[in-house]
Amino acid sequence: MHLESLANELLLYLFKFFDGIQLLRAFHDLNSRFNHLLDNHYRVYRIDLRSISKYQFDNLCQYCLPSITDQIISLTISDDDETPSLPAIFLSYNFTLDKFTRLQSLSLYSIQSFAQLSQLIYQCH
Repeated sequence: MHLESLANELLLYLFKFFDGIQLLRAFHDLNSRFNHLLDNHYRVYRIDLRSISKYQFDNLCQYCLPSITDQIISLTISDDDETPSLPAIFLSYNFTLDKFTRLQSLSLYSIQSFAQLSQLIYQCH
């Protein structure tokens, strides 16, 4: 049996076991059916960027985030050893928090630059 042969209801049930990044990496742009399921049925994303590689982050910012900013309710950004310079890279993609219209929670960890921290906090107005 192939994954593509599963009923939509079962796929949507399985989607609940993935976090936002895993779900996007596994199913976004796999085919039009999966894109439709993600776009029309999976309405809420919790994005945790604490343990993501630079390559994965760039891929996420270029191909996934622009189309789901209005579906993200939780965003976690870190500038620790696992994700160095992530806030600067995030800001370089011109993402502003006002694009995240459903954002309920913003978590900032180990932000080293006061300027970056100030910029992110200022956008929370």
